Amino acid sequence: MTVPLSENPFALAKRAAVGDLEAQRQLAGEAFSRLASQDLCGFYEGLAYARLAAAQGDGSDTGLVIQLLALAADLLDPAASDARADLGGQVLAYAQATAGHAKGAAGERFHALYEDAMDTADAETMAAASYYVDLLRQSEKQGAQ
Repeated sequence: MTVPLSENPFALAKRAAVGDLEAQRQLAGEAFSRLASQDLCGFYEGLAYARLAAAQGDGSDTGLVIQLLALAADLLDPAASDARADLGGQVLAYAQATAGHAKGAAGERFHALYEDAMDTADAETMAAASYYVDLLRQSEKQGAQ
């Protein structure tokens, strides 16, 4: 059994389902401990909550999604190149969205890291990134309406 949350996870999930950002963040933050305890289902649930938090939160929420997606790609069999490229494309798409909002010295470092990642990505990952960048832009437009 994994270490339980300090709050009732069912109550947290109920709050997260209606858009409670703090509940989404708390459940998303559990992804790392779930992975450490070999609970892959819990890890992927945390990723889902992290996506919800990133949709309404700030750059730190998007940063968590980027980290979790990169970990998810590392968990895949190296032979699963299509799935790895898909997850890598999502990482780059979220990173591009974050790079557009990053400011100051931290923003400059993030831009440099993002540019390095773009330089090393293969063609499949770049194609996936382009697809996911378009989807993220569409979702931002829909959210503004």
